Amino acid sequence: MQGALLRLKKMAGSATALELLDRFLEESPERLEACLQALAAGDLPTIQQHLHRIRSDAGWLGAKEVQELAGQGENLAVEGRSEGMEALLQDLSGRCYEVCQELHRERTVLLGSKEL
Repeated sequence: MQGALLRLKKMAGSATALELLDRFLEESPERLEACLQALAAGDLPTIQQHLHRIRSDAGWLGAKEVQELAGQGENLAVEGRSEGMEALLQDLSGRCYEVCQELHRERTVLLGSKEL
């Protein structure tokens, strides 16, 4: 992920790179919780909306597994299919947690370096 963060920094600047990183750290757990609540309510459009944002942010940050899982969930929601969604959201939540731990470490390293 460090390579992706450095590329993002070169393309968009340090402030934007940190903004995306911080947004993912802050919003992804909230968005996943909102997805579980929406699933309980049968609200697939809300799930699609949240997963789209997670997928997009994960792509910018180089979190490919999260991007792929969120994309799968987004596709299910767009197709109106809820079967398997809960398990997918649980898998995605676990992977997001791992990525957030890695991003916290990367953020500390990058803020301490002159590269960001």
